[in-house]
Amino acid sequence: MRYFRLSFLALVLFFGTAYGQKRAVSKPVREEVIKNIDFVDKEAVFSKGGETGFRELLASNTDLDKIDRYEGFSEEKKKKIQELISEKKPVPPVLLSTRLTFVVEPNGTLSNVSAKGENQSFNKEMERAALAINAKWIPAEIKGKKVRFLYNMSIKMRIE
Repeated sequence: MRYFRLSFLALVLFFGTAYGQKRAVSKPVREEVIKNIDFVDKEAVFSKGGETGFRELLASNTDLDKIDRYEGFSEEKKKKIQELISEKKPVPPVLLSTRLTFVVEPNGTLSNVSAKGENQSFNKEMERAALAINAKWIPAEIKGKKVRFLYNMSIKMRIE
């Protein structure tokens, strides 16, 4: 009896979900829409094609003498909007900081140049500036012998 109830429940659930769903009914397409699409496709042949051709077609069919200005828009309002757009807003000062690390080789050249900070473009610029230095660096010496030495520099720049 238990298996009968279980199988009966499974059949009810299966047929209920299978036949209980609505089928998608395709809507008939009106002939007007098809006619308009055909009309647009035949007429939409632009000499230069694409976006440029559409702009040409639009400009050639627009009569600029008939375009009216907005009646409620006075010259004072227009000037006020222009002032708001062109007004220079105060920019808060920015503090850029990075930690430049490099190795001075025994021959006076730089190697392993890296900069770490919040601003990636500032870091790259500091690395580029360090590598652009053409002067020979004075290497460190231990017991009269020139050795490699790791330098750390903290660089801060305030832009106002």
